[in-house]
Amino acid sequence: MMAMVLKKRIEQVGEIAAVVIWLCSDEVSFVTASTFPVEGGMFDS
Repeated sequence: MMAMVLKKRIEQVGEIAAVVIWLCSDEVSFVTASTFPVEGGMFDS
């Protein structure tokens, strides 16, 4: 499975947390109905 991930490593908890914190901030108050994959490029083709 690691061969499928472009970053060639497993995500760190802090990387996931950073996205969650950002999504809860006022910086994204105008964002609606969006998906933000945090998967290191695993599903890029």
